[in-house]
Amino acid sequence: VGDTIDSKNVEHVKHLLDEITFIQVSQQGRKIIIGPPTTDVSTMYPYTFFQATLKNAGKAKFDATGNVVEAATGDPWIGGTPFPDMKTANEAIANITLSWGRHDLSQYAIRDYDINPNGTRAYQYDFLWTELNTTARTEGARYFQGKKDMLRYQSVFFTAPQEQAGASFLCPWYYDQRKLPELYGYLPQFRRVRQFPANQRFEPLGPGITLFLSDAWGGGDPMLTWGDTKLIGREPHLVSCKGNWKGKEHPNWENTHFHGGAKGLSFMDTVMELSPECLVVESSPTGYPRAPVGKKRMWIDARNGMLSGYVTYDRRGKVWKQVDAAFGQQIQGNVVNKDKFGYPHWSVAHVHIGDV
Repeated sequence: VGDTIDSKNVEHVKHLLDEITFIQVSQQGRKIIIGPPTTDVSTMYPYTFFQATLKNAGKAKFDATGNVVEAATGDPWIGGTPFPDMKTANEAIANITLSWGRHDLSQYAIRDYDINPNGTRAYQYDFLWTELNTTARTEGARYFQGKKDMLRYQSVFFTAPQEQAGASFLCPWYYDQRKLPELYGYLPQFRRVRQFPANQRFEPLGPGITLFLSDAWGGGDPMLTWGDTKLIGREPHLVSCKGNWKGKEHPNWENTHFHGGAKGLSFMDTVMELSPECLVVESSPTGYPRAPVGKKRMWIDARNGMLSGYVTYDRRGKVWKQVDAAFGQQIQGNVVNKDKFGYPHWSVAHVHIGDV
């Protein structure tokens, strides 16, 4: 604890990292700070989501269609992690898919930097990413506005720079994970809304951005539109699950500590710890015949069922892209951002998306 992983010692932890994070540390100057191990699993969840997970443990099952339902009634899932003691690949993916951010409503104000291969900044965007669960909720009404057949509404709204401001996307998800989500976009240049085809889930949100809608949370598409899903192992892994929120040192909660790459701008400082066990899951986009992705590999922390690593491979099997998200309670030193029950908020603090 307190050590730094860098190019001089990363070989010793190569087996604890995904391929792209290893490339970043060994070749591109990325450094990782080792934090203390988590001993209280309740700190790895939002408070209400953790309480729902405890309350509803053992009440989930897959129905004949492969969807998660409450076992007693066959109704949509009732909130929290459906499979806290996950044993299969589908259980692990369901834990992520049914509630990405683990809140009934999440809104993330995001400052995005897109880095050129030469280390300079190509683009900077500000956008709002929102997630509203209509089912699998933990508070209030069981179904938002009675929408029992839906899972979530997800939106993206760009606010900067000027030429991108106003561009926005809406993605309604059905509860039935066999159905492709709809995708609508408003393009300010044309002043109109258009509906996009499903395969545009595998395209960037804007120039320079490496994130696809499909990449979100490692489960950006309905889980039954992917197939060949299998559990390929259980292994320890370095994960970012606390210590990365910057609410004390920056009024906008920004991580302004950059390093690595040719210009020192390519990576944010990240604290990781050893997770003793992650489930390693692979899946392929069988519902998207024109998808450029051949398969994805996910590391899912056995302690809280959260994504701790994600890599995609192209159709030739070559490693392509990584999503490396840092989660945790919103605590930095003596500054704590609390929820309405007085517990620290838990959310995502920052994300690296590396395209090699």
